[in-house]
Amino acid sequence: RQPGWLARSLGWHGDDGCVFHGPGPEVLRLERFGEGDTVGCGMHLFTRAVFFTLNGRLLPTTMVMPSSPLLYPTIGIDAHVSVRLNFGMSPFKFEPEAATATLE
Repeated sequence: RQPGWLARSLGWHGDDGCVFHGPGPEVLRLERFGEGDTVGCGMHLFTRAVFFTLNGRLLPTTMVMPSSPLLYPTIGIDAHVSVRLNFGMSPFKFEPEAATATLE
């Protein structure tokens, strides 16, 4: 099962651009993504507003995550592809601080 389809999970799916938050229909529709794209997901820790980026561009979202003590970054892949993950050890294509004014 992919992230976003399970309770208390959030997932942006590249095949259709849909964002899911638990069982049920999509809660948001964004752009599709695939091989060669750089995707990002972040959250403003004080407001709990979630943001998504695609190839360095901030995408329009209005999602706020409910309060939860634990968060785990997760990816789901249903194809034979390689991925690179960046948890801040290299510069991001989109600087998270640039989303602050939008998310507060």
